[in-house]
Amino acid sequence: MRLLYSVLDRSGRRFLEDVLYETVHSINQDVRSRRDIRIPQKYVGDSREEGGAEEGRRYGLQTVSVSDMCDRYSLDAECEDRLRELSQEQLSRVFGPDLLIRADCRNPSSIVMSRIRDERTSEELQPRPLESQFEQVFVEILQPFAEEGVEVARERGQQKQEPKWK
Repeated sequence: MRLLYSVLDRSGRRFLEDVLYETVHSINQDVRSRRDIRIPQKYVGDSREEGGAEEGRRYGLQTVSVSDMCDRYSLDAECEDRLRELSQEQLSRVFGPDLLIRADCRNPSSIVMSRIRDERTSEELQPRPLESQFEQVFVEILQPFAEEGVEVARERGQQKQEPKWK
């Protein structure tokens, strides 16, 4: 803070003009760079509030065409193959509204591949459904009893092979 005051004392009005000029210049550069964004949903949030007729379509799962996305973002063949392996739900998460690929991006395939990897790892980390967890517990608990039951059934089966009418 002392340094700031000393510069202000030495430069006077010129210092304030320089700070204001640099601030305005920085804001202009930022605005110019945002014009090149291909999917600017993040910066146009207010437009989502308009048009209540499309509400169900906006918030539900939207179908994503792999070939359209590959053409739009100029994705390579390997990325296209990986995208074709995903389900429609996974594709909608990969190409969700938070995806931003700038027009000057040199390798958009790397961004999409990263999102595919994130989607696959998050899917692997999700807990199993409750039903499959119960099935696993039942199998672990009942397995010894089932094996004993098979042995008992075999013994009874061998005994029943002898005819009772003799």
